[in-house]
Amino acid sequence: MVILAKDMPKEIFESISKFENIILINGSPLIIQDSLRANIQYANRAVILGNNKTNEIYEKEMIDPSYIYL
Repeated sequence: MVILAKDMPKEIFESISKFENIILINGSPLIIQDSLRANIQYANRAVILGNNKTNEIYEKEMIDPSYIYL
């Protein structure tokens, strides 16, 4: 599993690095060059997590309608 994150706190990485095959790449999944460096083109799945600072306009654009259950 590849984690593409910018400035991940050391204690968080230490807690998840106990698992096998974890690779941390410093960057942002919203920057295409960083995603390509993480070999996104070979990924079967991708999860992009936001934070409280995420702009509401971007949140609406990033919602995958196939996962919305009414």
